[in-house]
Amino acid sequence: MISVHSTLNLSKQLSYQFLSIFMRLLGASGFLVGLLTSVQNISQTFLQGIFGRLSDLYGRKKFLFIGFTLSGITFIVAAMSRSPLELLTMAFLNGVAFSILSPSWEGSIGDNTEKTTRGKVIGKLNSAATYYAALVIFLIGVFSLSLSNDQEILGYRIIVAFSGLNFLLGALLSRKVETPQIAEKQKRLSLFEPLKDRVFLKFLIFIHLWWFTMSIAWSYFPIYFSDVLQLNIFQVGLVNSVFSLTMGVVANYFGPIIDKKGPKFALVVGFGTFWVFPLILALTHNFTLVVLANITAGFSLGVGIPAIQSYVIEVAGPERTGQYSGTYYFTWGLVTFVGSLTGGYIFDILNLQFGSSITLAYLFIGVAVLRLLTGVLLVFIHNTRTLDKFES
Repeated sequence: MISVHSTLNLSKQLSYQFLSIFMRLLGASGFLVGLLTSVQNISQTFLQGIFGRLSDLYGRKKFLFIGFTLSGITFIVAAMSRSPLELLTMAFLNGVAFSILSPSWEGSIGDNTEKTTRGKVIGKLNSAATYYAALVIFLIGVFSLSLSNDQEILGYRIIVAFSGLNFLLGALLSRKVETPQIAEKQKRLSLFEPLKDRVFLKFLIFIHLWWFTMSIAWSYFPIYFSDVLQLNIFQVGLVNSVFSLTMGVVANYFGPIIDKKGPKFALVVGFGTFWVFPLILALTHNFTLVVLANITAGFSLGVGIPAIQSYVIEVAGPERTGQYSGTYYFTWGLVTFVGSLTGGYIFDILNLQFGSSITLAYLFIGVAVLRLLTGVLLVFIHNTRTLDKFES
């Protein structure tokens, strides 16, 4: 499971960290950069409920293989894009492929873990995956030093193509994953059936308020890196390696704490501290401080992401993890689609008046305040460890 999780995580990291900058270098505006993230999110999630339930009913392995394979092919083609529109199209198709893959993998984790040790196992999976991602991204950055300045776009093409090859590697590795089929097929649930679960619905409302504030800034980071700091591929790789390494260390350490105190505690700690990251970016253009800022981001997500996975699995139970996961990611895609588009639109309007540097400073401050407020609101979600339905 570690090898599959690592390949999946690496391709996701490469996509989120480099694809938007590649889009910017192809001539995209701030709105189009935001649109790219929005298209990725909505295409990755709008079919997850369907494929999640299918994987619950018919087993995970075939859906893992198909999802990995199609994700790899679409990214290899995306590397050849000559315009923002071409890249946008392939990003959409890649997202559809990912919507097959993601709930099947989340379901596989639920199939192969138990409640008493789930946080520890997920923490170790995420830890190993982020160590791997940190190493590979750093090596990519070192490789990029051999490229001249006029080969910058070529460097990003190589990264996107490598991400596609990594997905194909995941397809091969997924054939060896133990993914037991649920023996008794439960009644079919619609995409919105899990929303009748009040515990899950309340969780979705509060966690997606936070994700909305998170997604507003997604179009800002590639602009900040490429336009304001003017980072090369090596520097972008170094920043992301530090982020991934920190996230891996923290995920490994916090896994047993999630098992002991429950995922709610970790969600509040992780997402309640993520406001520090955009605030630092608002106050400095110093590359060293930006690297240090990514340590705070790595800590927050290293705690928060495994907690989300644990929370959804505990609410759903093993037999419905794929369905609940699909519904979670479907609603997540809708929320972040709107958030990312909104953020890109606001940037383009303010950028005409103030320029990118001042605009981003004010926007990062605003996002920091919103993340702090929505992070605190997570104290109001249910504690899964106090409900009878989770004792099994």
